[in-house]
Amino acid sequence: MFTITKQNQLNEKNQLASSLSIQNYMTTPLTIDEGTTCEQLIDLFKQNEGVECIVLVDTLNRPITLFMRNTLFLKFSRRYSSALFYEKPVSVLIDQVPLMINISSSAEHVIAAALNRDIQTRYDCVLLVSSEQVLQGVLTMTNIMELASELQTQAKYEQSLLIQKASSYIQHIAEEMQKVEQEIVKQQESFDQMIDSTLRGKTLLEAILDSFNHITDHTKLQHLQISNMKNDSKQLKKIASDVVELSEQSNILALNATIEAAKAKEHGLAFNVVASEVRQLAQKTKGSVFHIQNVIQAMFTIIEQNELTSKASVAVTDRSKHIINETEEVFRAIFTALAQYQKEITTISEQAKCVSQLTRKTTSELALLNNYLN
Repeated sequence: MFTITKQNQLNEKNQLASSLSIQNYMTTPLTIDEGTTCEQLIDLFKQNEGVECIVLVDTLNRPITLFMRNTLFLKFSRRYSSALFYEKPVSVLIDQVPLMINISSSAEHVIAAALNRDIQTRYDCVLLVSSEQVLQGVLTMTNIMELASELQTQAKYEQSLLIQKASSYIQHIAEEMQKVEQEIVKQQESFDQMIDSTLRGKTLLEAILDSFNHITDHTKLQHLQISNMKNDSKQLKKIASDVVELSEQSNILALNATIEAAKAKEHGLAFNVVASEVRQLAQKTKGSVFHIQNVIQAMFTIIEQNELTSKASVAVTDRSKHIINETEEVFRAIFTALAQYQKEITTISEQAKCVSQLTRKTTSELALLNNYLN
């Protein structure tokens, strides 16, 4: 395929247009006036062998009719024609009005008008006149055929220009489609990587979510156990209080027994010994219970702190689980969108390949047509 610049195309087109002016193809005709006889007309044709027609004009050089060589000689070849018309003016031979066309008309109009005449006058010359109907020249059938040939050449050239322009546009489209295909391949690779990354992230989130579910269950179980321990500690505190109360009552009983033993004198010595032992046991029990209460209180404080920590842990794990669930939904939406976009990219890629094939086929056919025209 060859290429030419727009300026060259414009210059050559202008040259063709100027060369197709009918003035470049017309010839200057021989003219006669109304006083010319038929004999003089025939002699004029004989003196100018190459002339196909002679034009009859008035005093202002406006054409009245034309006489074709072959038609005139055929008419005078008949018997008695010379005797009848030789001495008479040529006006007696006028039998039709010739085709007259303005000299500024286009070549297409001239050719169409010439070819649309009756068969009897189709090969007659065409008269070219000015806007004032003054004779400017004539076009013979040879001139008209040359004009038609040049017009066909110009049409072929313009078709060739259009084909070149179309080929250039199609080539540009093909190049752009090739870029699109390359970009689609890159985008496809990027989307594949994004989909793989999204799948890995989604799988990782699912694993994290399973771990958080396990942690949440374990934390809730731990919180339940701590709550149970807190309730048990409360029960122990109550039992310890009951034991302290019993030791106080035992101490009072021992004190009363000592008083009664003192009243009994010698008979209450043994009872006094027992009361003393009971009082000592009550005091030791009270001291041990106080120690146990302190330990239980410390345990209760630790359990309460653990309970608060456990509640906070449960709340944190619940929030984390909620965030992970939302993130997983986002990943799922991203994956769905990427899959849909990948499908659209695949469709666009297939369409781009079809367009590339069509452009290559069209370019090839335009090149063949261009070669045919040239």
